[in-house]
Amino acid sequence: MPGTPNVLGNCRFKVDIGGGDRYIKEVDTVAIETPATPYNAGMSSQGKPGTPTFVQKPTVQQSATELTLTVIAESKKTDMFDWYDKSNNQGQWKGNIKEVSIRYYDESNSQALAINLTDAYPVSYSLATASSDGQDYLTEVIKLTCTSMKLKPS
Repeated sequence: MPGTPNVLGNCRFKVDIGGGDRYIKEVDTVAIETPATPYNAGMSSQGKPGTPTFVQKPTVQQSATELTLTVIAESKKTDMFDWYDKSNNQGQWKGNIKEVSIRYYDESNSQALAINLTDAYPVSYSLATASSDGQDYLTEVIKLTCTSMKLKPS
């Protein structure tokens, strides 16, 4: 595509937050947790009638997860910052909760896995440190939280 940096050889991930694909330099800790909770499995009669017996069971509610995406900054594209700004600084968070898809590509550039995040929301944004004498791309770092995650192999 015209105007798109030629970084696919270095980037095996892309992300779509509803505004088209962006190249990802790094994905940090994509995880979701379901904590265990004590569950009363009944009463014990071993010497003390009426003593409850508790076992660990998963909770119904999954805790939200946070993950950090380091995205290649592209000329004239401010969609990541705009999403963060509208959601946090302009108080429009309800209208800016999105479905996010992170896609992994194998060595032949075929999609191998999609990580789909439900109800994703940006909680922080920054531009990574860059040096004028370095060979790195300027990157944006955005931290997201979401309510659930699904893996979809291709």
